[in-house]
Amino acid sequence: MTERQKHTRLTAQRKFQIYLDTRGPEAPVGEVLRKNRLTLEDLRAIEEAVESGAIQSLKVRTGHHKLPTDVTGEQYAALARELREKERALADLVVENQLLKKSEDSDFATEPRENPFPEPRRGPSSRQSGRRRRKG
Repeated sequence: MTERQKHTRLTAQRKFQIYLDTRGPEAPVGEVLRKNRLTLEDLRAIEEAVESGAIQSLKVRTGHHKLPTDVTGEQYAALARELREKERALADLVVENQLLKKSEDSDFATEPRENPFPEPRRGPSSRQSGRRRRKG
């Protein structure tokens, strides 16, 4: 066998086991590294990955947003019924909204509208007449 064939890829479980094997005060670190054909840098990378993964895992609060895994048929049926009722109510509201918009549009079409932005009144001013006031 060649050197490449002898060296198998380390799985996450195997890396974690190496991490555990090298933790104790009397742990044979050198022996574990030789057996797995690893360097001290490889071990440091494994340690860093395990520790940062543990910290990330502890930061996440999974219990707060966990969905129920077991749903009975009755619960499912009740939720499905509630969903159908809400969808019907939403559809009714959409229809009402469209009807109101149409009636408002037709009201505006028949009634004359006021200009919401009236023209400003222009009165005589010194600038418009070309005269200037003198100071002093």
